[in-house]
Amino acid sequence: MRVLISPHAVMTHLMPMVPLGWALRAAGHDVLVALPQNMCADAGKVGLNTVAIGPDYDDVQFLRDRLPGDALPIEVWGRPDEEFWGIAGVSHTRMMRGMLDEYLAFARQWQPDLIVTDPMLLAGRMVGAALGIPVAVHRWGIDPLTRGFEQWARRQSRSDCRQLGLPELPGPDLILDPCPPSLQIPGIPPGRPLRYEPYNGLGSIPKWALTPPTRSRVVISMGTHMPALNGQTLIDRLVRAVAGLDDVEVVLAVPSCAPELLDLLGDKLVHVGTIPLNLILPGSAAVAFHGGTGTALTASRLGVPQLVVPQYADQFPYAERVTAVGNGAAIDTAEGQRDIGVIREAFRTLVESPAPKAAARRVAEEVAGMIPASQIVTELERMVRVRERSAA
Repeated sequence: MRVLISPHAVMTHLMPMVPLGWALRAAGHDVLVALPQNMCADAGKVGLNTVAIGPDYDDVQFLRDRLPGDALPIEVWGRPDEEFWGIAGVSHTRMMRGMLDEYLAFARQWQPDLIVTDPMLLAGRMVGAALGIPVAVHRWGIDPLTRGFEQWARRQSRSDCRQLGLPELPGPDLILDPCPPSLQIPGIPPGRPLRYEPYNGLGSIPKWALTPPTRSRVVISMGTHMPALNGQTLIDRLVRAVAGLDDVEVVLAVPSCAPELLDLLGDKLVHVGTIPLNLILPGSAAVAFHGGTGTALTASRLGVPQLVVPQYADQFPYAERVTAVGNGAAIDTAEGQRDIGVIREAFRTLVESPAPKAAARRVAEEVAGMIPASQIVTELERMVRVRERSAA
């Protein structure tokens, strides 16, 4: 069958979909990833073919333009509320209008049997419903959209839906959810629990990562967006905090770091530079990061306790869930994130206390028990066959 994968126009939303794309290809299916032209080169590196649809979009620049000076996002935007998700719904409705005609024309020409789309990419659901193509929505992780975003998106897209002969913004035929159920937001529509397999990019495993650490290994990561969003400020505070701990080694999985910080770590420093986290997280005592999905789900899959210092959007509800489940800790106020002592004590708890380690192991066992992508492919094939029979 032909499968059109349509993530939101951000690489971090495509990456959780990559293992399913691989599984579909391995099962013999024809897979295309629909993205703006400016993303196709990077998206092609994951091993899936692409098609350019819609206007260029640069999520990092969009955020950078709204972030004054050297401030961190948490200091400017604060914690998201229902209005924030409503504004996001309006924004993504406009994005949908910029690509809907092109998406519809391509789908009519290529004739996919299945669309796998992102919760934020409204055009995928609309085109699927208009053409009678089954649609699976693939969550990227924790899902804060169902309440505010979805309500606003439905209101804003009514006229567009009517033009396609649809009474309203359609729901999907299936929801695929790679987030461990215990970490997902309670009360949202349940999804099919798709086991998360880490895809953090490609790289070579360093030889030091093959040997179990003799000291507690702490990994600091800022993902793909935060380095451009004044993330060095946060890295600085995390490094100064962890440098005050005894008997630790530190992996800085970040593009660069100030020389004085490297000197501060001294012989505790193991590595600095970007690297796929699934290569270095096994055996780590903790990972500190901003709450991005890639690091969050990779650490959950591998049973590593997490220190979440959220900055914007879904990072805050994820921090809340980590605190509730106990597989880590969160510092979710600007004041707390400025306090090196508060950060150091959070690190110390994760490294020394057995409770977050035990909770992290439970989450890892939960992930291991979720449905593998190969089985999900079989279910998707069955869904397509049922739709074809009903249409015959």
